[in-house]
Amino acid sequence: MKEWIYGKNTVRELLTGPRQVYEVMIQNQSKNDDIVKLCRKNNIKMRMTDKNGFIKLVGNVNHQGVMALIDGYEISYVTFQKESSHYY
Repeated sequence: MKEWIYGKNTVRELLTGPRQVYEVMIQNQSKNDDIVKLCRKNNIKMRMTDKNGFIKLVGNVNHQGVMALIDGYEISYVTFQKESSHYY
């Protein structure tokens, strides 16, 4: 399942790392020139939108005018069993 990850530093790291980024959304008139350059260098689809476009996708959070669509993280749960309280 894909999910939107937001924040300038987070998206910048995603664009320079091994994870696949499907799309980057940038808020109109935001100062994210370095992220635009990384998207162009890596042939990643970019979309410009207004603040309402961000709110529709991730809510009213501190997104810093940029977010990236990536594969969601897989979460695994581990169950621990209580061991015997006897010590030898």
